[in-house]
This record gives sequence, structure tokens and C-alpha cells, in this order.
Amino acid sequence: MSCPLIATADVFRVTRVDQCGSPITGPKNAFVVECFSSVAFNTNVDDGDDIEYKAANGKVCGFRKGCPTFRGFDVEINFFAVSPELIELLTGNPVYVDASGKVIGTDSCSLQCKSGFALELWAEVLGEECEEGAKGQWVYFLLP
Repeated sequence: MSCPLIATADVFRVTRVDQCGSPITGPKNAFVVECFSSVAFNTNVDDGDDIEYKAANGKVCGFRKGCPTFRGFDVEINFFAVSPELIELLTGNPVYVDASGKVIGTDSCSLQCKSGFALELWAEVLGEECEEGAKGQWVYFLLP
């Protein structure tokens, strides 16, 4: 299966990770979501600085194209509905609870720089033959 055709993305899981990318164990460290419409991994690239030398008459005497640097991926997720617990896992911003302890919202004033999450996504593969007894083939994505 060199280039599978993906039919649908069925479910993803967000897991809290530390600064080294290791899962943080404990309660409320993961969240599973089915109600989303799309997930995109957009490249984040610094194009670099072009260097150009011009003579006094405007003639270009030397030019070097800037060297792009890959910085990683920006993850874009479109949800149908979002819970405060998921927002907390994705941003690191704390949730707010009411007097009975029920989660009622999240702090969206700033993004925490020291939080992290892993994103796992399962997507069904089209048109591949399955082994006897198997219930389908899936592509598994893990970021980071």
C-alpha cells in the first residue's frame, strides 16, 4: 500500500504531553473527538532573506535567493462543537467551573507557551483488500 486513498477521518484524540513530547499521565489528560469537519496540517516556513547587491546605476551585481527553513506544521481543526476541556488541552488555558464543579467555560485571554499536545487521527482507507476477519484498513497519523 504505497499511496492509500483516504475515505474519511473518523476520530481523533488529543493527549497532553510534556516539553519532550511524552504523554502526561493522569486524569483528564486526553480527549476523543468525532464531531469535526476537517483537520489540516499547514506548513510553517520562513522564506529566508534574499540578498541583492545593486550598482549605483541600478544594475544588479549579485543576487542570492533566501534559503527557506521549515519550522513545523500549524494545525487547523474545524469543529462542529467544542468543549472547554478540549480547548484547555489544545491551548493550556484553564477551564472555569461553577459552584457545583461543572465546567462552564475556558479562559481565552492568552495562549500558554508551555503547554503541549499530541494529535492522533484515524482515517479509513478506500479500496484495499483486507485480511479475513478484518474490519477495514486505517491510516494512523500522529503529531508531533
